[in-house]
Amino acid sequence: MKRIVIFPPFTSRLTVPETILCLLALPMHIWILPRLLTSFVLSGQLTESTGNFLVYSIGAVYMMIVLGRFFRRDYDMLCDRFLFCLHEVIVGYGFYFCCNMIIGPLLYSLVGDPAGNPNTAAVAGLAQINRGQITAMAVILAPILEEGIFRAGIFGFFHRYNRAAAYVASMLIFAVYHVWSFAVQDPKYWLYLIQYLPISYMICRGYERSSSIWTPVMLHALVNGISLSVLM
Repeated sequence: MKRIVIFPPFTSRLTVPETILCLLALPMHIWILPRLLTSFVLSGQLTESTGNFLVYSIGAVYMMIVLGRFFRRDYDMLCDRFLFCLHEVIVGYGFYFCCNMIIGPLLYSLVGDPAGNPNTAAVAGLAQINRGQITAMAVILAPILEEGIFRAGIFGFFHRYNRAAAYVASMLIFAVYHVWSFAVQDPKYWLYLIQYLPISYMICRGYERSSSIWTPVMLHALVNGISLSVLM
């Protein structure tokens, strides 16, 4: 009997050089650039919001340079299947919203911190200093940089060998990335890993089903944009 394929096979792949350059962005983003700019923030030459904005700006520009051809290739798939990609974005956000309605109160009861997710609280604090910079960072720069790293790079690399491993690696590393700097100071914040798993799963799912990196970029931007508007 002929097999019925509902969705086309996942075809959004980086070349080996693109993968290497893409993964190099992670240590640059979480360690090298912040360390370089911290002295300027501490000396008062930069505000904390501007420092963060520069970290994400440099990271996003780097990603667009090293993955320019990749983003262009996947843009064709977005144009060819725009309504399907948009559907994945809407379904992904709906799933995330429903999960967060359950997970949010659960985490509050377990952690007992009135400030809630420390990463979210930090972004809200920065937005009070410079709303424009933080909005651009959250809605434009972060989706391009982070989806380049966690989906194009990590998910795409592992997907070559094992589909389940691609989901697990991308989801866990994405979650750890958002909480580790707070959790190393207070272990209770590791519980907030749970909050990032549903959206990370839906982003991976949308990417795999659409074979366009622009689907996770749009979903990521939508989540950040609505979350930021609620916080402010």
